Amino acid sequence: VHLIILTNAHVADEASAIERAIPPGRFTQAEVRHVGGLQHPFELTWAHKPIIANEFSHNGDTHLIYVEDDIMTPPEAFGYWVKHRPALDRRGLIPGFVRVERAHASGVLFATDQMRPTQLDYARMVRVAGWTFTNLNSSYVGSFILDRALADEYVASRSFSLAGSAAVKANWGVRERAAMGLCFENVPRFFWSRLVVPFHRKTLQVPGFAHVTHAPANYANDPASDLARIRVDGMLLPPSLRHYARERGRTVRRLLGSSVARFSGRPEV
Repeated sequence: VHLIILTNAHVADEASAIERAIPPGRFTQAEVRHVGGLQHPFELTWAHKPIIANEFSHNGDTHLIYVEDDIMTPPEAFGYWVKHRPALDRRGLIPGFVRVERAHASGVLFATDQMRPTQLDYARMVRVAGWTFTNLNSSYVGSFILDRALADEYVASRSFSLAGSAAVKANWGVRERAAMGLCFENVPRFFWSRLVVPFHRKTLQVPGFAHVTHAPANYANDPASDLARIRVDGMLLPPSLRHYARERGRTVRRLLGSSVARFSGRPEV
């Protein structure tokens, strides 16, 4: 494993502290790179893009994992991603994760980025290797994984650039778009993201191997925060006939609007 840490720390002591924090013998190669010339500190989250385009694409490595500095991706999460990637790829989808953190007082595990539970919809479910996969309401997890094929697709996409990504997801900020990867590129019909997470059909629980951890857990332990308010064990709601009918009605209206626009010469909404 080749570890690259990108920092905009200007003080030598800070850079040295980062280097000392790297566990000895854990990585085949580890380096800390200073990033300068940023117009805003948030742009540090985009500094890994040249590594994808100019190094990963040519150095023989098989996978690249981008994580923000407070995200933990355990080995079992990477193993799950590798295992299910081929089958989901045949459906145009990518294995996804849910970012979690634990409340200290209660021990309850919360979904960091889910602002409300996800209402399951049969049209957005696929069955793979004994698990059912679906989109979550929010696809953001502060990280992504690429293999070489996905890296090539990513480099060629609008989501790869700071300006282009704004056209893909205008309501996400600079840091959030840096971590969205191929979330919203070439999304299959009925899905709203390429990223899907597994869950058990009977219990509606997302297995632990599809969790990545927000290490500070500051949102779950801040009563004033809007994040980390949805419990992981209540994150998925069972499909309902009313919800299914409403979603199919929206789909029909979109298709009819698209057809009218094509035949009338009006731009599609």
